[in-house]
Amino acid sequence: MRYDVLVIGAGLSGMTCAIALAQAGKRVAVLAPGSGTLPMHSGSFDLLGYDSEGNVVERPFEAIGKLDPSHPYAKVVATHGAQRIGQLAEQAYEMISQLAVAPPSRGEVAAQPCPVVNQYRLTPMGALKPTWLTPVHLTAFSKPSLAGRQFVVAYYKPFLDFPVEFLAEGLRKAGAEVHVKELELNITSVGKAALKAPALARQKQGEALLKQLDGFEGQCPVLVPHIFGDIELTEMNERLDRRLSVVPTLPPTCAGHELSDHLRSLFTSLGGTLLEGDRAMSAIIENDRIVAVKSSKHVTHDLLQADHYVIASGSFGVKGLEARYDRVAEPIFDLDIDALDDPQQWTTSDVLSLQPYTNFGVRTDERFRTSKHGRTIENLYAVGSILSNTNSIKLACRQGVSMLTALQVANGILEQD
Repeated sequence: MRYDVLVIGAGLSGMTCAIALAQAGKRVAVLAPGSGTLPMHSGSFDLLGYDSEGNVVERPFEAIGKLDPSHPYAKVVATHGAQRIGQLAEQAYEMISQLAVAPPSRGEVAAQPCPVVNQYRLTPMGALKPTWLTPVHLTAFSKPSLAGRQFVVAYYKPFLDFPVEFLAEGLRKAGAEVHVKELELNITSVGKAALKAPALARQKQGEALLKQLDGFEGQCPVLVPHIFGDIELTEMNERLDRRLSVVPTLPPTCAGHELSDHLRSLFTSLGGTLLEGDRAMSAIIENDRIVAVKSSKHVTHDLLQADHYVIASGSFGVKGLEARYDRVAEPIFDLDIDALDDPQQWTTSDVLSLQPYTNFGVRTDERFRTSKHGRTIENLYAVGSILSNTNSIKLACRQGVSMLTALQVANGILEQD
């Protein structure tokens, strides 16, 4: 099977790269053994929330230029100038705007400029975290202080993935006045699986919520757990006389599942080929170029061939990287890795500190091309959280790195062709 580009991984970075290439008319296939970390996605898109010193970043495009030269953003800036980050962010914003989760609301996205200032998303633990972009239904604020604001936090007692005590206390610490209201779930089964947010979303809880809020005094915003679909939320807000806003639950999240579905739907609508349940196993490499990839469903015949290959298989959590007894490895191509040699130094005893292994990843050049045994593989690129020196936890940049590096690689492939 022959394609222009084969993308390995169907997470945010892989699907972003594939969509951009498919939109440009390329014949693209995506090996999709799963959804990567998308089911864990909060719904917001981080670009750069903190600087290297841990300070909150208000204007991410200005702060990106001060990052360590090894960071993926810095590689883009070094080769294409600081303006390139803004161009890629505009491209990412335009792509997000094509999805049903698009901010600020359907039909209004085209009139809204790409944000240049961070806002503050509300986490399920009640913390306010800087982020770049948040869909209309999710709770976010323009500043971390909520002095003088009032909120009702409505919760479902048997639903344990919404820690209402932490959420309410976090809002109060930010200066808000909070009232808590208990709701009843309209379900027949209360098993563990039935009480996960995606499962509850399929049971359509919106009508029951509206009935329980009917006649409830006060006009302040009502914060509810995100156990509703996007369309259902739109209909509920049209019927309420006040703003209904959702807060992400603990993973897995409705936002993550919806984003995965929307990305896949957009890709296939563009003519892309989604190879569901197929996993890359190894590659045939000749003259520093990949000739073909063997996958779990294409092992001995009809190998997957392409002019360009993009690995977007993620980090340790989804087995894009493996911690072996003696080294950190990339299991498909055995690519060169940036990591500490001594396994004893991969972690620290302080569980609250940033662990060294979170900075490990695939080594790439300025074009995000990978290498093996010190030799560059000319047509294999790496994007997203598999990249080294990302520091996504410390810098709050995971989604930004995923989308911007994916778009950078996609643009580079298009420029070559």
